[in-house]
Amino acid sequence: MESSIESKTAQTGPTKLWNRSFVSVFLAYSLLSIGLEMCNVLIGKFTQSMGATPTIIGIVASSIAITSLIFKCVSAPAIDAFDRHHVLMAAVFLVMIAFCGYGISSGIQSVISFRLVQGIGQAFTATCCIALAADALPREKMGTGMGIFTLGAGIAQMVSPTTALYISHLFGYKTLFFVAAGVMALVIVLAFNISMPARERRPFKISVKNIIAKEALAPAFLLFCTYSCYSLVNSFLVVFATEKGLGLHIGYFFTVYAVMLFGVRPIAGYLFDRWGSSVLIPFFALFVTAFFVISFASELWEFLLAAVIFALGYGSCQPVLQAMTMKLVPSERRGAGSSTNFIGSDLGNLVGPSLGGLVAENFGYPAMWRVMTISLIIAIGTVVILRKRLARKQGVATSAGSSIR
Repeated sequence: MESSIESKTAQTGPTKLWNRSFVSVFLAYSLLSIGLEMCNVLIGKFTQSMGATPTIIGIVASSIAITSLIFKCVSAPAIDAFDRHHVLMAAVFLVMIAFCGYGISSGIQSVISFRLVQGIGQAFTATCCIALAADALPREKMGTGMGIFTLGAGIAQMVSPTTALYISHLFGYKTLFFVAAGVMALVIVLAFNISMPARERRPFKISVKNIIAKEALAPAFLLFCTYSCYSLVNSFLVVFATEKGLGLHIGYFFTVYAVMLFGVRPIAGYLFDRWGSSVLIPFFALFVTAFFVISFASELWEFLLAAVIFALGYGSCQPVLQAMTMKLVPSERRGAGSSTNFIGSDLGNLVGPSLGGLVAENFGYPAMWRVMTISLIIAIGTVVILRKRLARKQGVATSAGSSIR
């Protein structure tokens, strides 16, 4: 009797957006994002305190993407084959070890080593959380649900950078990293208590098909373009603003950005459900505008203006691209679809800080912010070319999902 109920649940799927499973995953993802943001936003300044040049700062920031990309070969098959909340627990534990490692590091080589460990964990964390969230959402409300789900990152952006800046200022960077490790311990506890409905599982097999969903290649490329620029904010914004004399006040950039996300992301998800991928064109254009405002900024109000535009641009792009992928792939392939997404973002995280640091060292930070928007202009052209094809594919996938149910 119990198995028949589970089978029925797996076939019909969730019917309400706000259900117990979705709330559980949302809370775990929010805390995970808080811990990651506390470390990632200051890793550049921490490295600079050791005497690193902009190029070295970029290398340290991007090194995390190396192991993250390599372990994507394992993460997608594991997420589709095993209990996803158990996979999440193991991955978060590795991130916690990395944060403790930063706390005992005394040189750049040590920091890079623990960045590689963090990359292994992050090959699974966000990918697994998105797959869990998609499992908990009705298909017809995927865009709206993903818009709400990504507010977990918005919460992190609201509290983490300013908190991290003050902790590091009052107690030092090493204390900050141990506090972030404590947050990861709380995520493990939350992940242990996540309860999901029964689902069809694929056998664990490392293959191209289980790692990459070809349906998701277009949004993955767009995420590569997006993260090539977004990664510069975590890597260099605090360093750039400190040179302008803003010090701790730059934390308000992240606060304003995060507050804006609470209105922007649900609306962006709704607009995607209504109008499809075409909504990405103005979002990418706003993203470009935000970087140009940053490049000319010297006063706090100019950075805060950039934060507002940044939220409207990048803050809207991310949930739309995630929802697009989840609509393009069948439910039993969401691990592979999410993995494909994050291969795109990891490549962006690898290329962006390294290339940006090189540009900054030779031409200055203002030039870096402007030159790196080329990837966003390429993204706009890609959406213009592919938007009709993507709309057809999403329609086919939705029809297939409905017929299965």
